[in-house]
Amino acid sequence: MLNDLQIKQYLEKGFNSKSGRFLRIFGKPYQRILAHKIFSKSPSIIENKKNTEYKFTIHQYHGKNRCAIALKELFLNSNHPAIVTVIVHGSIADENEICYSDFDGILVIDTTEIKSANSLYKLRELIKKTKKIIFQQDALQHHGWMILTKQDLLHFEDQLHPLHLLQKGSVLFPTKSITLQASICSKRHQYKNQLIKLETSILKKCHNLKELKNQYLLKNLLSEIMLLPVTFLQAQKGTSIQKKESFELLKSEYPDINLSLIDSVSLMRIQWTQKKVNSKTKLFHFLKESGISTPFLAPKTPKRIYQQLNETWKTQILELCENLIKKLD
Repeated sequence: MLNDLQIKQYLEKGFNSKSGRFLRIFGKPYQRILAHKIFSKSPSIIENKKNTEYKFTIHQYHGKNRCAIALKELFLNSNHPAIVTVIVHGSIADENEICYSDFDGILVIDTTEIKSANSLYKLRELIKKTKKIIFQQDALQHHGWMILTKQDLLHFEDQLHPLHLLQKGSVLFPTKSITLQASICSKRHQYKNQLIKLETSILKKCHNLKELKNQYLLKNLLSEIMLLPVTFLQAQKGTSIQKKESFELLKSEYPDINLSLIDSVSLMRIQWTQKKVNSKTKLFHFLKESGISTPFLAPKTPKRIYQQLNETWKTQILELCENLIKKLD
């Protein structure tokens, strides 16, 4: 049995150490060497604990999103034995995507089906190919696949990856509905820690408003702000909640909290425009993943949006974060 954590880091990023983050610029030769190194390592051991178990069926995707259809065809043609299922969730699964929408996808893999270093390398190369398709949906995509192993499902960290993302998703691969079983191991304090971590990230990003001329950084910040309601409610209740239900739920349960910031960000998302993938954005993403910051390569925030990012807007962010922390039991 292989080390699941090492495999996930390799599949998601193409490296699993600080030095590896730089060495990945050497491309396929380094990827092959790293695959052999990971494959030869001893397995990680996860303590078995009795947790709440859930069994659920996820149905096929029947939407018309070109990105989702292209990914479906790619996985069908590759048919890698380690891939249990490929799931799309979020706005694309709901068939209500807008110009702002990115691609939210989950890969469930069975590491026992990776029989050689070459098999691991081929799976990494397949995931790299999918990124080219994903960037056609969103040139400013700031995250890749959520990769889960079968072991992850048995010890599911709901505070990191809410289970309903799986339950409410749609299957791209295989070409049939699929039934999964998960066992949640999250504790209430972990949901609270997740809220604190999110707020820390938001406050750091909005510290210098001039940096938000970078449209990639702005989109990342806006996405995190929109996660505040659901992350707060999960911290309060100690369980996961659907994002689309969290806004009205927060308004009804905490009418004294000023949510004008959420409304303004929602409007920005509806009015969102951005350039398609070009050579500059490809280079920006490649260097960023290698630990090299090149903000001058990222697209510029449209002037009409940037003009809204003033000190008043920044104050609204600070106040909302402060109020949510105060409301925690």
